[in-house]
Amino acid sequence: MPMLFNTLPFLAFFIVLFPIYWAIRGRRLRMAWLLAGSVFFYMSWNPWLISLILFSASVDFFGALWMERLTTPWLRRTLLIACISTNLGLLAFFKYVNSFLSSAYALHGWMGGEASSRFVEVILPLGISFYTFETISYIVDVYLGRFKAARDPLEYAVFILFFPPLVAGPIVR
Repeated sequence: MPMLFNTLPFLAFFIVLFPIYWAIRGRRLRMAWLLAGSVFFYMSWNPWLISLILFSASVDFFGALWMERLTTPWLRRTLLIACISTNLGLLAFFKYVNSFLSSAYALHGWMGGEASSRFVEVILPLGISFYTFETISYIVDVYLGRFKAARDPLEYAVFILFFPPLVAGPIVR
């Protein structure tokens, strides 16, 4: 169960995270603490799904770095399409696979087959729509030249994983 902002587990989490953040000296250590807290928050829903957000963020982090080095327009566009397709493919899979399987089994039952409701239930990752569109926004901004690609993986990870907007939105630049 995720830590909702109006629950006691979240209050306990925040009471630990906030004062330690302000007690830490140095920007990098503070960012590392925020990242650790954000990862903990995200993993409170399902620990295994952290790999999904890390994969999605990594695709665009390294894609943006590579994109800046490319000078051929069609190669840059191809990389942009590959990054966006990867992220939207993950989003579509996790958001719609259960609905698709349920409909497929119902159709199979209507056609005379054994109507089974047993299928693999895919867990919907916490904040998947938010961080998917956040990473897409980032890669598009790099592609259009609005921003330079992030060089610091810690800074980029905090940008993508920072927990307050992860479940509340909106998408920020």
